[in-house]
Amino acid sequence: MGISGAIPPVIGEFSHLRSLDMSSNSISGAVPSSISNLTRLEYLVMYNNNHSGDIPPSIGNLTSLYDLHMSRNNLMGQIPTELSNLRRLAVLQLGYNQLRGVIPPSLATLTELVAPQHGPERRRGPDPGEHRGRYQHDALLNLSSNSLNGTIPASLCGLPNLQQLVLSDNALRGQIPPCFGNATSLGELDLSGNMLSGRIPSNIGSHGQLNYLCLQRNKLSGAIPPSLGQCGSLLLLDLSSNLLTGVIPWEVAGIAKITLNLSRNQLGDQSNIDVSNNSLAGDIPVSLINCTKLKHLNLSYNNFGGVVPSTGALVQFSFMSYLGNPRLCGQVVQKDCATHHQSKKFWVVLIIVCATMLSLVLMIVCTVCARKIQERPGAVWE
Repeated sequence: MGISGAIPPVIGEFSHLRSLDMSSNSISGAVPSSISNLTRLEYLVMYNNNHSGDIPPSIGNLTSLYDLHMSRNNLMGQIPTELSNLRRLAVLQLGYNQLRGVIPPSLATLTELVAPQHGPERRRGPDPGEHRGRYQHDALLNLSSNSLNGTIPASLCGLPNLQQLVLSDNALRGQIPPCFGNATSLGELDLSGNMLSGRIPSNIGSHGQLNYLCLQRNKLSGAIPPSLGQCGSLLLLDLSSNLLTGVIPWEVAGIAKITLNLSRNQLGDQSNIDVSNNSLAGDIPVSLINCTKLKHLNLSYNNFGGVVPSTGALVQFSFMSYLGNPRLCGQVVQKDCATHHQSKKFWVVLIIVCATMLSLVLMIVCTVCARKIQERPGAVWE
């Protein structure tokens, strides 16, 4: 069962502590403000408990912290701006709580955020090891699954070493800051499950560092940026459930043909493309047949048309990947293309014939009307 009950205020008397790991217990109650007396603390790991109340602003006094991990609790209130005092912080995880309010722009002062495996001091302390579903590794700035609102501070783009930003499942609004396209170190960007609108920045991925891009379940509109095609190591691209329009750029359709190295993940050799529930149109890019590492494809509920490629990497996918695209044809979707094209041709011919007949009728009507006017008594014609 582990440890239960509240953290006693006397914890603040252990001033020589450098690492404190209370994760995965049944500890409840508020985080005592006396914990701020542990000024030598480098690792404070409290995830997966029943902590409640606000995050004490006095935690900002723990200026030696490298790792602050308080995910999966019942913490409420706003994110204290005092956290910006933790200038040595390498990992900040506050996901899966009940935090509200805006993301403090002052978090951009945490310029020491670096990848856990690269930080010189990171190996000395305990690895919290929180498993985040798909990725199963630490996120550097994880504020996911809270009730945060407002916009995404553009100041976060100024974090020079930021490699993973996870703000999913909140109530964030506004546009994705265009400056994220200039973030040269960003490898994972998860903004899914918010209320973001506007276009995906046209330069996102232009530096080729992105491995994971999750923007699903928002209100994003416009076209898919071709710049994503420069991300040769992209492992997961999820743009589903938005308001995207246009075609899939050929640059993006070919990204998964790059050989992938996933030795430090638990995904296996796979790539995923999900652009379902949008308004994308045009043909399915033939270049997808070269995506030899593609393991998941979801193009359903769009306006794609033409023949579904059924060779190469696309052999493995069934009609389920193409649902809700009535203009598609081919063996996979069980619709004969000859009949489909004949039907299309029939309607084109029918429209032309109807338009021609309508034109003739209008000409006849105009001629008759002109003659009647001319035959009227007193009509004057020059």
